[in-house]
Amino acid sequence: MRAKGDLMSEKLALFTSLGQMMTKSNSQGHLKALGIEVVKVEIGKVLMKLTYHNDLVASPETGIIAGGAVTALLDTCSGFVSSTH
Repeated sequence: MRAKGDLMSEKLALFTSLGQMMTKSNSQGHLKALGIEVVKVEIGKVLMKLTYHNDLVASPETGIIAGGAVTALLDTCSGFVSSTH
């Protein structure tokens, strides 16, 4: 029988690989287009970043990022983290 810590380590390695695979498979999709990057994957936690660039700006006067870009980041991060449970 495997120890609980070993099982958690195996599960984390699997989900880290899954996160990498999902990122690579979307290399021409919305992650690439928006500049979303997976920074860290843990059981129950995913850290992603959306780098600010002019293509994301909804209002040139204010420099505010379009809500759709932020929503895509939230949706993608939620999907990743739900797969870690």
